[in-house]
Amino acid sequence: MPDSSRGPDSSKGPDSSRGGEAAVPGEERWARKNEVSLFLWRKRLPDAEVAGRPPVVLVHGSSLAGQPSFDLTVPGHADYSMMDWLAHRGWDVWTLDHEGYGRSSVTEGNSDIACGVEDLRAALPVIAEASGAEACHLYGMSSGALRAAAFAQAEPGRVARLALDRGEHDGIASLDDLLGFFARLPGGDKRFAVLPGLAHCTPLGLARHLMWRTLEDFFRAGDPGA
Repeated sequence: MPDSSRGPDSSKGPDSSRGGEAAVPGEERWARKNEVSLFLWRKRLPDAEVAGRPPVVLVHGSSLAGQPSFDLTVPGHADYSMMDWLAHRGWDVWTLDHEGYGRSSVTEGNSDIACGVEDLRAALPVIAEASGAEACHLYGMSSGALRAAAFAQAEPGRVARLALDRGEHDGIASLDDLLGFFARLPGGDKRFAVLPGLAHCTPLGLARHLMWRTLEDFFRAGDPGA
């Protein structure tokens, strides 16, 4: 199994091809789920003031692994890394490759939602040990939203704030379906946002910054004293 204590990967250092804000150095970690090795990727500024803030964990969907979903570099085009964008705003940002994706173990399983919950259950102690925070802010995109929601239901004490993302025109659920789900969520500290012009893979679409700002505003509302 790769070394879980490995520090920042200098091969992922600042890259001028991103444009805009400088790329943030990345750090790889590994979690173990029985015989499955799970790849974790972390980004934060060395001098970031993250004390009292939960880390942010980004959960990918069915089509792409964690890094291409949330830490993409597009030569000649700026600001496609959601992880860099959040890190520049003071967050300790993580993603992982679920079983069968990216650098994690490839098995005969189909990486269904229950499998994703177990991936997160294995990853969160590694994140907690590195960050010093027992709970995280959890964001899920597409089927990653199902993984994130199922994990929050199974482990509510590990999730400080939960954000579920469904792109426009995906044909999976109507607006009325979503509003009905939202109405059944317990508690009053919740938000429902309709963001126009977002593709199904919202972190990479032309209107991605609108989603990033909306998400960060929701997470900031959980800051101490906010």
